[in-house]
Amino acid sequence: MRTRAKILIFLFAFLMIFSSISFAAELNSKDLQWEPKWYRPKILPSVELARSVLANLMASQKFSTWLGYNPSKIDVDKYGLRIFGTYEKLSETVIINLADLKATYLYYLPNLDRVYKWCVVIVPHNLNANIQYLRALDLETSQNLIDVLDTMAIAAGSNLYSSSGIIFYTDDKEIEKLKKDIGWNEGYGAFVKLVEANSPADVSGFKPGDVIVELNGERVKDNSFTMDIQKVLEGKESVQFDVKVYRNKAFQNLSLTVPNFNYGKDKLLLSLNQQSSQIPANKVNLGIHVKPDTYTSGSNVNYVGLKVLKLDPNGLAEESGIKVGDIILEINDKPVRDTASMASIISNEIPVKFKVLRNGEILTLDAAQSF
Repeated sequence: MRTRAKILIFLFAFLMIFSSISFAAELNSKDLQWEPKWYRPKILPSVELARSVLANLMASQKFSTWLGYNPSKIDVDKYGLRIFGTYEKLSETVIINLADLKATYLYYLPNLDRVYKWCVVIVPHNLNANIQYLRALDLETSQNLIDVLDTMAIAAGSNLYSSSGIIFYTDDKEIEKLKKDIGWNEGYGAFVKLVEANSPADVSGFKPGDVIVELNGERVKDNSFTMDIQKVLEGKESVQFDVKVYRNKAFQNLSLTVPNFNYGKDKLLLSLNQQSSQIPANKVNLGIHVKPDTYTSGSNVNYVGLKVLKLDPNGLAEESGIKVGDIILEINDKPVRDTASMASIISNEIPVKFKVLRNGEILTLDAAQSF
């Protein structure tokens, strides 16, 4: 019986490992179908409500990380969000720099042989930063996630990209083939690859294969004209544009109304300002109290930084291994000489590592997965 039990345990462990491997391979498969779904985010009236919605979604286990791990913990502050997904001994952490969030796109993955077929794609402004992914059980949950993320991003100072629902060709070879197929020989225009269902572009009558040649009477060079749309939208709920397209070897005039995804920003920021309190000069958002200090080593080298006076329980500093008496010299390879420089660093980026001086020795500490 003991031998049989051991065999069953081994088989169970093998199946779990095999299941995890096939699952990850399937997610990375080139055959995975991505169906874009246009959605206009609802900017929530307060960050507190956004936090509450996110907490409820986590408790209901209606969303997961990309690999399908349900969140066991979520940490968030004004500048960053970290979602810790766990499954037995496996883990995956989704790190989102809210201040750098450009857009959240919604996709449906119809041939994914798992639950959580809805996917929220989180795109940063910084082209060198990683795109992040969350998966959801249903459409409503994925939309709620987008509402939460976009609300928090605006509160952190980001400006969202307002989508009309048009996906453009960007590959030169594909563009040249399309131009040949439709008989377009000009050296300008933005080429429509896909129109998301129920989007403003869909309602306006845009179709795949259209060439956008003019916007409000001005020639369109390429798809960078969408940035002009973003500028015109600032401060307005929506804007109507006159668009000329080339279709079936003829020109057509269409009217496109684009909503401003940032509309409601002023109300949200007013609520945020009314509820926020001033942070003391010697206390920043690391769960830490510090003061400027200088340490001179035995070889007469001066180290300038911030001496740790007190740590808040379970704060980022404490969980990262920082101790009372340490002198923080750098955060993310940037020198820290006073509280202003520290606040400037953590207000613009997520802490990844600390360089500290402890008992005359310089240590590099990885930031804990917390804010």
